[in-house]
Amino acid sequence: FSGSAALPSTLDLYVNQQKIYSGLVPSGPFDIKQLPFISGNEVTLVTTDATGQQSITKKPYYFSSKILAKGINEFSVDVGVPRYNYGLYSNDYDDATFASGAIRYGYSNSLTLSGGAEASTDGLSNLGTGFAKNVLGIGVINADIAASQYKDENGYSALVGLEGRISKNISFNTSYRKVFDNYFDLARV
Repeated sequence: FSGSAALPSTLDLYVNQQKIYSGLVPSGPFDIKQLPFISGNEVTLVTTDATGQQSITKKPYYFSSKILAKGINEFSVDVGVPRYNYGLYSNDYDDATFASGAIRYGYSNSLTLSGGAEASTDGLSNLGTGFAKNVLGIGVINADIAASQYKDENGYSALVGLEGRISKNISFNTSYRKVFDNYFDLARV
């Protein structure tokens, strides 16, 4: 949360009328960066300056692990050989080597872009991209698309999802994935 104070001030931050932060700021612009992960319907910022005058700002707010802060990257790279009959046999591995990688980037504080790839030495190639967008501080919409090729078979996958909070005690999370043609990923191979 950011703002500006004409005089040195005290900031009080409330989520659904419950105080979660209190601190002092000098005059000029301020930015509160180290907030706990919160999710609620309404955030209220109360600024009280040195003369006792208060400014109250209210806005909707929604936290989701699908959204990264602006400029933040998250990535993973995995390489390995699939193991079969886990828990039954100790040395039952596939002959093919598999690799996957994924990256997410916080394009803004409300939009995260993503991409990923999967490949195997037995012919799998899979490439995808997607996004997650905080919508009006009340929820997140996300979507992704992917294309694959495996042993001369091509396929596609598309997903759209929506999550949000209706009230203090009611939230939802839903998604729909459609697979076209002969889509393969590491889980299916």
